[in-house]
Amino acid sequence: MEKGSGDFFQQLWTFVTRLGQTSWITLLVGLVSLAIVRVLRRFAPVVPAPLAAVVFGNVVVHLFGLQDHGVKIVGRISGGLPSFGLPARCRPRTTSGSLPARDHARLGAGIMALT
Repeated sequence: MEKGSGDFFQQLWTFVTRLGQTSWITLLVGLVSLAIVRVLRRFAPVVPAPLAAVVFGNVVVHLFGLQDHGVKIVGRISGGLPSFGLPARCRPRTTSGSLPARDHARLGAGIMALT
């Protein structure tokens, strides 16, 4: 199921309307993985539960060939580091897409004042 666009409520509505597209095998693997994490944290706290759940998922998918039935443990992972910048809500809106020089100076002075 692909992620919807828009704000939280639009994405929630997209999720609810697409529940019929759920891969039940994928859901089962996910629920068992969550159960593994919960049980191990409760009864064997020294065991790294999230790692055990990931190993479980990979082994089950490989042994039973679940990738042929649409089960994806890890999707496409883009390489490299994320770009550095302010969140979209914090960026001033300008026509050129960048901050004017005076705003760079103000931003730098504000950072210096906080340190």
